[in-house]
Amino acid sequence: MEVLQNNVPHQDMDSVTATIEKSYGKPIHEVFASFDPVPLGAASIGQVHRATLKPSPEELSNSTQTNTINQSFINKLLNYLPFSLFGLQPLKLVNDDSTSSTNQIKSVVVKIQYPEVEDKFQDDVLCITNFCKIAQPEHVKALHEIQKQFRSEFDYRLEGQNLETVRKNLLIPFPSIIVPTPYLPLCTKHVLVMEDLSPSTKLTDGLRAEEGKIARLRGLTVEELRKEIKIKNEATIACGRPRKGPSAEEMVIKILEIQVMTSNMKSQLYNTCFASWFPGATKHKLIDFRDVAPLNHARIIDDLILVHGYEVLIDGCFNGDPHPG
Repeated sequence: MEVLQNNVPHQDMDSVTATIEKSYGKPIHEVFASFDPVPLGAASIGQVHRATLKPSPEELSNSTQTNTINQSFINKLLNYLPFSLFGLQPLKLVNDDSTSSTNQIKSVVVKIQYPEVEDKFQDDVLCITNFCKIAQPEHVKALHEIQKQFRSEFDYRLEGQNLETVRKNLLIPFPSIIVPTPYLPLCTKHVLVMEDLSPSTKLTDGLRAEEGKIARLRGLTVEELRKEIKIKNEATIACGRPRKGPSAEEMVIKILEIQVMTSNMKSQLYNTCFASWFPGATKHKLIDFRDVAPLNHARIIDDLILVHGYEVLIDGCFNGDPHPG
């Protein structure tokens, strides 16, 4: 079933263009400066493309003015420092007008709903419901509820609003968890536009790459490594005790974290205090923690559970379909 996450057969570009132009009532080139015809992924009711937005008239006007620094030193430090310590992407300030004209072409991800997919879904559910009325009437009530819940999935305006709600809810308690910002004025029933978080890696792809790295360091193939882990797991289960993996406070990873944080703190202070104020000064490159340290699998699981638990128990607004696609 993994192929259904983001790799189902996709629609051609003509169909995508027709949906976009019908949604906005204007040619696609009047909305997007560029649009990649090759989809990033395709799932059950829609597919996703990378694009860039055309600058608004206000942005074009601002780009002709002298770029001034309108953030205080403290605001810059508080915004960029926590993320730059790990070489990660910092949060964008909503009212940050200090972006240069070269950054005004915004890279976005566009989700386009397949034509007639809602009607096909309704027909499928109706067919199954009619069958259950005869053969398995106990399932009819559940199918009616499924039909009711899925109606909201076919309106991308609601999805955009939910995305913004979740993003704002997690912004303060989980500053290191980045949720893409939706461009709500551009979201329609059949088109969803959101911030592009490139460069990024799908969780399952990252775990597979990490698995290959560990296997090579051990002088094993991936299949041999998996077999070894399976044998160890079976042996410990047979003894009546689960096999424990590394803790979230694993010392090797913690030492690397401290080293990267120290280096990036020096670089970010230099970039903020010196390089930003003197034209021609070369900024120090930050170290991406993910390039030098192994994945902390225990922390990934801890974060996933903590974030979804917070959404359910504290916010009352949560992602009910958290698959890795």
